[in-house]
Amino acid sequence: MRRYLAVVEECLKVSICDFKKQMLSAIDRVLVSTVSEGRSISLGEVHLAYTRTCFNGLRVWFQCPYCQRRVRELYLTRERFILRCRDCHGLLYSSQKYHRKWRYEAIEKYDLRQSRIAERLGNKYLRKPTKIKLINEFECLRQQAFAKIVNYVIKKFRKHQ
Repeated sequence: MRRYLAVVEECLKVSICDFKKQMLSAIDRVLVSTVSEGRSISLGEVHLAYTRTCFNGLRVWFQCPYCQRRVRELYLTRERFILRCRDCHGLLYSSQKYHRKWRYEAIEKYDLRQSRIAERLGNKYLRKPTKIKLINEFECLRQQAFAKIVNYVIKKFRKHQ
């Protein structure tokens, strides 16, 4: 399972829109650099990809140096000072991270409920029917969390085929 390191808003973003289209239409790669504390830092050479638009125009894309996908923006994180796309860095938008339907929130909910059940099972004065009910609920929650993870992995696997 991919570990999400940061959100997009916290990273340095290099967008294809920052470059002039007239200059990009004749070249196949561009040298990306940034200015930090008064000095220029080279971030590396990035290949460009082109697609035709439906109005006979030309759309310019960065080609991610890691996965070779066409992307409009490349990012630098604090952990890795390498230009990569959002998927390769494992970045989320902040709205995805805190949205109520975010895929890991459900798993965290299962973990929280399981830890509460485990605390109650540690009580030596718990009646037997209640203990059996809690054990069954604990197992059910464990299976549901596992099913969520499996479904997520299957979706990702199908998406990348």
